[in-house]
Amino acid sequence: MRKRHTSKHLVIERFLGIPEIAAFVIVVILVSVVFFPKKEIIRTILKYPYYISPQYIKDVIMVNPDDQLKLALIRNYMASGKYKRAKRILKTVHFTFDQINFLDYIGLRYRLLKTMYYDATDPGKKKIAKNKIKASLSMMGLIGQAEFKKYLSSNGEKWLGWMLDAYKFEKSHGEYGNALLLINHYLEAFPEYRGKYYKDITLLCLFTGNESKAYEMLDDYVKNNRSYEEKSGFFETVAKRSILGKDRKLTKLLIGMYKRNFSGDLKIEKFILTYALRSGDPYFARDIAVELNGAP
Repeated sequence: MRKRHTSKHLVIERFLGIPEIAAFVIVVILVSVVFFPKKEIIRTILKYPYYISPQYIKDVIMVNPDDQLKLALIRNYMASGKYKRAKRILKTVHFTFDQINFLDYIGLRYRLLKTMYYDATDPGKKKIAKNKIKASLSMMGLIGQAEFKKYLSSNGEKWLGWMLDAYKFEKSHGEYGNALLLINHYLEAFPEYRGKYYKDITLLCLFTGNESKAYEMLDDYVKNNRSYEEKSGFFETVAKRSILGKDRKLTKLLIGMYKRNFSGDLKIEKFILTYALRSGDPYFARDIAVELNGAP
């Protein structure tokens, strides 16, 4: 759903809709760019892109065709629902992964592609948009920790809310590698939410083939969580995935964890044996039963 114009946006548009005023404003802008400190003008536009006339930003870009200013103009257009204009400007923006504003470029590209995805009625176009989103977000893997910290020290967390939305989008479409990249970067910027997504990250590690990390995180969760119900419930979730995936190594480790932390809990033992049988592999199920009944 496209956002409505705010009253401030409407006032600006109507004001600039008068030809004489618009012409005067353009002259003033060009003069200000020439005579006033360029850095202050750019800093103001980058800080308040939503509250400045898009025409003003365009005129400044004419004098100083900086990609950061183009990103500010894209934000302005998107805030007023002018996605086609935003898309045209985005095509003229070029960044490399080591540039400080590469994250902003990816974020805006994602938001535009997501709009295309939800607007598309043709399944083929929807698939193309989804694949473009996947390709765009996979570029997050090019951003190292040093570059990300540099971005945070320069820009703060102001423009990073899109990451959480992108994480949810990719996770819902089974793109677990991208989802893991996104949530890890997001939590670097917002570490206060790490506990909220701890279970998600554990499962994403499992889904992306990093079983050792998933096991390490689960073990830490079981050791430090005081709620028996919560930690036993999460243990069962991971055990179910491991058994149905016929991951022998991880399943063996999990049975050892069961013996250390939940020994004698017949409910969990029955749960493990039930999913061992559902795995469809009688030899695997037999090995699990033997392992459960063996010495701790």
